[in-house]
Amino acid sequence: MSYAGNNELDKAIADHSQAIALNPGLVSAYRGRGVAYSFKNSHVQAISDFDRAISLEPGDAELYANRGVAHTRAGHRSEALADFQHACDKGSEAGCRALQAVLQK
Repeated sequence: MSYAGNNELDKAIADHSQAIALNPGLVSAYRGRGVAYSFKNSHVQAISDFDRAISLEPGDAELYANRGVAHTRAGHRSEALADFQHACDKGSEAGCRALQAVLQK
């Protein structure tokens, strides 16, 4: 389900919400909805969805990087740094790049 590129974010959120209602353990639905919320600048909701996805799949480095982006956009620098560091430590190149970018600001 890729909607962000099509500016169909409300539909993406609705579809992912429906998937979550059917399967509350579906990590990809929380990730997708979190990304859509982040694109809509609804950072609190995005962070909440990434929190839930991480609780279900704590070994997924990209989830920490995603949550770090949402924290960055929300102005939560220390939380973003922690998430990017965690993602980087788990092997995420995107997390390492984001960590360096935040540290250079």
